[in-house]
Amino acid sequence: MKRFSPMNTVRAYLLAMAMCMLELFRWQPSVRVRDLRRGMRRAWYRRLARAYGLPAMAGGATLVAARSPLYWQSVKGGIPAIVSAEHFTGNIFYVDSAAASASDTAGYGYSPDKPFATLNFAITQCTANQGDVIFCLPGHAESINTAGGITCDKAGVSIIGLGEGEDRPTITVGTSLDTATILISAADVKIKNLIVQPGNDGVDVLVDINADGAILEGCEIRSDETNAYQFDTGIDINGGSGNAADRVIIRRCKIMSIAAGAVQGIEIGAVEDGIRIEDNWILGDFSVAGIHSGSILTNCLIARNYIHNVNAGDWAIELTAAATGLLADNRLYADAAATCLDPGSMMCVGNQMVNAIDQSSISVPTTAGGVMPTGAIGAASFAAGAIDATAIANDAIDATAIATGAIDADAIADNAIDAGAIAGDAITNAKIADNALASEQFALSAGEKTTDGIIVTRATAALPQTAVANISP
Repeated sequence: MKRFSPMNTVRAYLLAMAMCMLELFRWQPSVRVRDLRRGMRRAWYRRLARAYGLPAMAGGATLVAARSPLYWQSVKGGIPAIVSAEHFTGNIFYVDSAAASASDTAGYGYSPDKPFATLNFAITQCTANQGDVIFCLPGHAESINTAGGITCDKAGVSIIGLGEGEDRPTITVGTSLDTATILISAADVKIKNLIVQPGNDGVDVLVDINADGAILEGCEIRSDETNAYQFDTGIDINGGSGNAADRVIIRRCKIMSIAAGAVQGIEIGAVEDGIRIEDNWILGDFSVAGIHSGSILTNCLIARNYIHNVNAGDWAIELTAAATGLLADNRLYADAAATCLDPGSMMCVGNQMVNAIDQSSISVPTTAGGVMPTGAIGAASFAAGAIDATAIANDAIDATAIATGAIDADAIADNAIDAGAIAGDAITNAKIADNALASEQFALSAGEKTTDGIIVTRATAALPQTAVANISP
């Protein structure tokens, strides 16, 4: 079967138009103009369908047999669009507040030349669960000032912003009302590539997710630094009750609130399952955390996020003790390791934190109690002179805290420890537990027997007098 390529598309259009014109010449003059247009369009469809196997489909229809995923989409008041059933199976609407012809009126919204004026009206024109998509054109700007000022209440609808940088569609939330929100209340809604910002200082929540399967992708959730407007919570995954916002995905978003005032970038405010927070950049002065939850989470994935909280003493990620799932490969900044990552009961793999510039990162969290497992440090891995005894403060090493067998004498190379560098009284038998150093652990070449029967290492002769004063037969 032939499939569309850019050149095939151009050829198909030219061929169809030429053949339609030939058919027109054969028609009788008595044909009405309305019938003429209808006949021309049908002829166009037939030519392309025969040549390329494209069914003429209405929104929500189902492809059958082995056909190309590309198909005709009839557009009211405009030329048909070629779309892919792999992505868009339903109606296509356009929103552009900057267009002089924009209107929230029936008959508009089907063409960029006659778009809807507001996103909220476009949502009302969608049909649930048939894959409708709304394109917000570059430069679209919309302000809302009520709770649910934009309410996504049609399941399965995709809202896609077009444009790059500051040309992306921008939604300003709460021009005077702190409780204004963008509300997702229907399942499986997707919002992509929008800028969302507060319209006054202290807006409670910018995006409120209260439904299963919502996806927020590639959006910028930000404060208005020019006017010093901060939000309290950037994204709130709540649902209003337990497991009413399961399987939510937040990915590749930028969440920023540089000046003091924000509470958290992402808040998970209810019992939820299967949430994924991936590949986001979260930067701000958050009084609680970049990502926070005080609720039970199950099977959660938080991975590959870059989170920088400049608020002293507060967290990059803070989860409840009942949270389960996986925290993997996150890069975190906070002013202290102890207040950087609270994983609850989640498994942790490859998470790193730093708390100062020009410093390398360390792994967080540490193992239980901060203790390294047995054998984590092997003497054979140290080069000669790697440990400078003169730099070790008196009593820095407590021999009573060293477990029996923790130091394997057989693994210490001959002359690896320079007794001449050990300060007087650095090691006394009063500090060494009974049998902590057993003579049978030392090779014969490591020591010699004196006349009074004491086993003494060869290094003893080089120790200062006071270093061995407490060793008695």
